[in-house]
Amino acid sequence: MYGTLYWVMMMPKGLVVIKWDDKVGPVVSAKYPENIGFDMDLAMKVYTTHFAGSSSPFSVLDIGGWRIASYYMPREKFLFALVLNEDEIGEKYEDKLFAVAEKAHKTLQEKGNLDNLPKLYSELLTAGISIKRSELYEKPEVQRLLEKFLDNSLLELEPTFHWDEGFRYIDAERITGLDPIDTRVLLETLSKYKILNRKAYDSAIACPNCGSFKIRVRYRCPYCSSFSIQKSNFIECFNCGTVESEELFSGIYYGEPDKYYCPGCGAELKGLGLDYRRILAQNRCENCKKIFKEVNVSVQCTDCNYTVRLANAKIVEGPMYTLNPEFGQEIERQISTIQVKRMISEFFRKNGWEVESPGTVTDESRIPCEFDIVVSKPEVADKEWIKNILPAGKIAIDIVEDVEEVGKEKIIGFIGKNVNISPIQYVLVAVPKLSDEAKQLLRKQDIMYCEKDRETTEIPPLIESLACIDFSELLT
Repeated sequence: MYGTLYWVMMMPKGLVVIKWDDKVGPVVSAKYPENIGFDMDLAMKVYTTHFAGSSSPFSVLDIGGWRIASYYMPREKFLFALVLNEDEIGEKYEDKLFAVAEKAHKTLQEKGNLDNLPKLYSELLTAGISIKRSELYEKPEVQRLLEKFLDNSLLELEPTFHWDEGFRYIDAERITGLDPIDTRVLLETLSKYKILNRKAYDSAIACPNCGSFKIRVRYRCPYCSSFSIQKSNFIECFNCGTVESEELFSGIYYGEPDKYYCPGCGAELKGLGLDYRRILAQNRCENCKKIFKEVNVSVQCTDCNYTVRLANAKIVEGPMYTLNPEFGQEIERQISTIQVKRMISEFFRKNGWEVESPGTVTDESRIPCEFDIVVSKPEVADKEWIKNILPAGKIAIDIVEDVEEVGKEKIIGFIGKNVNISPIQYVLVAVPKLSDEAKQLLRKQDIMYCEKDRETTEIPPLIESLACIDFSELLT
């Protein structure tokens, strides 16, 4: 009982979506619950603090009594702010917020709004949302970047430092077409999912208040905190106790540059250790006159004038990224499959079909079943005669891939999908080809199939014949 009560007390307070508006800046686009009290002023602080020198899409922020786990979605310029309790560990929500962002992106594409925010919030709390690494490969900017790594035209991504923007990855920006912030977010996300390796390379100091990299280093006296510090070699006169910089003891003022004269008592200093001593490479505070070796170092932002001890300054990493060789084959297969999927989808679309990729079909038990592509002709779906040509007016297509050929063991799971969605037409596309045993099994199960070579851009004849079915005469 007590454990359950504690979990309820420690659950997040709500979820807020902040969108960047080019005219007014950050605005609250949606929030749940509505009475959470998250206003425009807080939205501005969350948005600016999240990007205060950070390249990571995820941050945990403490702003004026609010504790917030935030995740930035670059394509839509949305920032998801999960409002936490004061003592809650925000880092445990990183994966879940990433998944929320991906689900939200799909909702925005389909509906243009986020009216499902309460559902996303509920699923986040119950860990009902998951995101697969394979979904990252669906993004065009990811495909363009990884293709450059695969053909060895890109070996590594090194950062370059810019005073106005911090670390930038110019090559990655050019390849992906993203702006500097979105590029850094993308690289961090790919490294988080182990697609890219992340290695320490460079770092810079940023203002913890505004995120600016325009920093001035200042030395403080460890005794009185004054900035008025002189660094020099010093001499102490044993006769009167005067301590001044070596330049002030120089006999050049008396026309005798090879001798020392005390600026305090005027006596000529004749022997080191006899009537004076030299204090090498020391600092002296002009305010309190104390001499010391170590200074306190602070940094001052030249944009907002915020000053903080060096130990409390924000250190921003500029890592280097390389392709993770452990996922080389997976990446090649995924990109190959995506290219085939895009090619087939576009061919059906050009021939007047409605295309969902990925798409879902509800089976006889009313359970949704997902396929790589689902194409349909809604205008003929309710016609009685269509049952003899194209059952239910839909075609469900899956793409299966392997290095050299797709074996029998890899298509077993697809056979069950065909049975469940009957009578909808099901087609399996194999890249680059099927083994003889796999073909026999598919024929035995009466499943339509075709093969697609990686090296060609030709549409498989079976796909072409299906996409080019002419219903116009039957409709008249």
